[in-house]
Formats: sequence, structure tokens, C-alpha cells
Amino acid sequence: MNYMPTRRSLVTSLGALSSVTLAGCSSITSRDTNRHYVDLLNGSDNSHVFVVTVTNDDGKEIFNKEYDLESLTGDENRIIEGNPAKVSVTVDERKAETFKWDPLSGAGDHSGECSDGTSTSLSIYYDQQAGEGVKPVYSCETVRDQ
Repeated sequence: MNYMPTRRSLVTSLGALSSVTLAGCSSITSRDTNRHYVDLLNGSDNSHVFVVTVTNDDGKEIFNKEYDLESLTGDENRIIEGNPAKVSVTVDERKAETFKWDPLSGAGDHSGECSDGTSTSLSIYYDQQAGEGVKPVYSCETVRDQ
């Protein structure tokens, strides 16, 4: 039997994820590491095609991935190699939403620092029904090869 989460359970999980993964984030800055996860969660009632592009301070593309996600699904733990500076998210070929890689400005209480062995990672949550659009949430995670 396939489990299809509700929007409420997806939002609750996202909140719990951002709270739990922040524990222990305190000793090194996210700029001191060069491996990060990016997760994309489609919290809307419709399927969407997303393109996530991440660039570094020099404007060089260090991550580019197209996601075709059904309603209330996600794709997690894609690895970004390098030091992210800017993130661009396109939904269904509309104008891209672009934001700085800035853990202090995202949703949640990320301090901008992570403990040794972890790095700042990004969860991108999309919910057009709630009018939120693209919402970045940062956390600390141990990045492992897939």
C-alpha cells in the first residue's frame, strides 16, 4: 500500500525536520564546508516540474536538477558540491524565484553554523495553495555519498 501524505502531515514533517536537524548546529560556519544536501518538497495539490539551479560566488553553476514531482511528494538528499551563493527555483517554466544561500534568512531558526562533521543543507518547500510559493528551510545534516 502506497502512503500518500496530506499537506498537513507534510508541513508538520517539514517543521519537525527543521527543528530536529538544528540540534547541535554551533561550531563551524556553513561556508567552511563544500558538500550540502538539497531537498525539494511539493506540498501542492498538483504535479509540477521544478528546476533547481545553485551557483557559487563567481556565478558558476554548481548544481542543476530538474524534478518532476507528483502532488505531496519530494526528492531528498541531492548533493551540492561547492560553496553555494545563490539558488534559483523554476516551477513549470514560469519565472524563476531566486534567493541567496543565507541560512539566517530562511524559514526556521538556523544559526548559520553547524557542528563538526555536518553542513548546512537546504529544503525547498513549495505550496501554491497556501500562497507561500517557494520557501527555503535550512538545517544541519551529515552529507553522505549516495
